Amino acid sequence: MRQGGSIERRERRTGSSSPGGSTACTAADFIPPSYPAEVELQTLAAIVECTSRELIPKSYRDIPRDELSRRLALLKAGIGEI
Repeated sequence: MRQGGSIERRERRTGSSSPGGSTACTAADFIPPSYPAEVELQTLAAIVECTSRELIPKSYRDIPRDELSRRLALLKAGIGEI
């Protein structure tokens, strides 16, 4: 996951930057996830269930749904979700 994207989403979600008032403070406060497989699993689960192509991230739009579902199943099996 791209760190910059997470920071931008956090600022949009809260309606402002960090308590210090700047993106630099938000960046300093950011702790990247240490579980990339789980993040990908959650992303793929959302994409597979999505009913609007517009809401799917551009990097996933052209990947066939069956390929995304297969990858999701592999991640679930590897993480112990199945």
